[in-house]
Amino acid sequence: ASAQVHTSFRPCRGDSRLQPGDRLQRHPVFRAQDVHGRRSRRCRCKLRERGALGGHARDDRDRLHPRGQEGPYVPSEGRYDRHGRLRRMRRLRLSRDQERMDGSFASFRLARGGGCRGLHRVLLLWSGRGCVARACEHACPKGAIEFDPETSQGRINHKICISCGKCYAACPYHAVVYIPVPCEESCPVGAISKDEYGVEHIDETKCIYCGKCMNSCPFGAIFEISQVFDVLQSIRRGEEVVAMIAPSILSQYNAPTDQVYGAIKAIGFKDVIEVARGAEITTANETHEFAEKMAEGQPFMTTSCCPSYMEMASKHAPELKKYISSTYSPMIYTAEIAREKHPNAKLVFVGPCIAKRKEVRREGLEGKVDFVLTYEEVHAIFEGMGIEMSENLRYDIGQPSCRSAHGFAENGGVTAAVQELVAGKLDFTTLQIAGLNKKNVGLLKAYGKTGKAPAQFIEVMACEGGCISGPSVHTAYDTGRKTFINELQKR
Repeated sequence: ASAQVHTSFRPCRGDSRLQPGDRLQRHPVFRAQDVHGRRSRRCRCKLRERGALGGHARDDRDRLHPRGQEGPYVPSEGRYDRHGRLRRMRRLRLSRDQERMDGSFASFRLARGGGCRGLHRVLLLWSGRGCVARACEHACPKGAIEFDPETSQGRINHKICISCGKCYAACPYHAVVYIPVPCEESCPVGAISKDEYGVEHIDETKCIYCGKCMNSCPFGAIFEISQVFDVLQSIRRGEEVVAMIAPSILSQYNAPTDQVYGAIKAIGFKDVIEVARGAEITTANETHEFAEKMAEGQPFMTTSCCPSYMEMASKHAPELKKYISSTYSPMIYTAEIAREKHPNAKLVFVGPCIAKRKEVRREGLEGKVDFVLTYEEVHAIFEGMGIEMSENLRYDIGQPSCRSAHGFAENGGVTAAVQELVAGKLDFTTLQIAGLNKKNVGLLKAYGKTGKAPAQFIEVMACEGGCISGPSVHTAYDTGRKTFINELQKR
């Protein structure tokens, strides 16, 4: 099996600079990114040690200057991501440099080095008061809890502690505090764990490429492998390159859609095609398949648009696969449309999803799509090339897609499109699962094992709120959703 993930890790060292930033600073496309949050690791970590994740975090960070800048620093728009953290400049490498001899491709990467130094202690004993009961000491299997004979104050010896959590469960006073590692805690399928040396690893056989770990890591140690350079080099060589834009683009910029398409085409793309056109085909095929399955007596059917959900079912709930629609995602159908129009072009999918990089390499789909870019990467190209939305960059795509097809970007959009198509012809119950957390993963596993579900048509999306809150969006979810609704109403 091909190894999809690099499992090395860089520790948070106080005297090191962000190597990805140093590497990319010389590239003209990313030179403008210097003002968007690249700081020395020492500054970023010291802020967190002083409680920079609290209410005054943003003020403290605003005092940090980008390298080479003098005088007062004025924060620029888009400097913070949707989680309130400084935007991380993720390391970008050519995909061909990441390919192995067996043809594998990495979707995620952990920075090189040792273990997660910043968050390797998961149990802390609050020793502000003396304790007589000492239930934690009796529960510890390694004798890692020590008490001062004079003050009766306790502490955990982390050289001995194995983080089993027994002291945490035994203490009746809640004096033992559990501090989870963010990436491990956020992973809904338990794909991230430490080895005996404290080094974090992502298990590719379990990873579903949802991107939750990447956004939860406070140190920016997890990042996706980018294909930005591959796309730009293809354009530079004069090759025909076509961009396929996901429906969630309506949520990313507070500008008319034709101006956004024009800005993307100005990068050097030969044509711009809406993936919503493929969503129309997905709706028709999925509706027809659903009607057939219900007629055959199948208890329920789930959607198949979300690649992270498909990975979850394949790796963690194989008994659920027979209840999943066999219809392709809108990206695949759009690629077929683009291939008919531009047979010799290289096709680039642009969207908020990291798992799309895995989907295009799924068995039977190889060669459908050549590259995948995220909204973060496209916005970085805009800034590097000085491209702005304007009246002069309007681009008419020629054949606009219907409103329900663009609704695929939001939770409930697929269900609404199917209901609109079968209005008055077929009555069925629906269920929407938006967010593949541990609870929802457990529910889906139960549906597959028992063959029973509370609804006949189940729409599943890995991201809360749908694709407009994907792991690599440029605009925060609250703002993006308002923009999306406003743009959707114009169609």
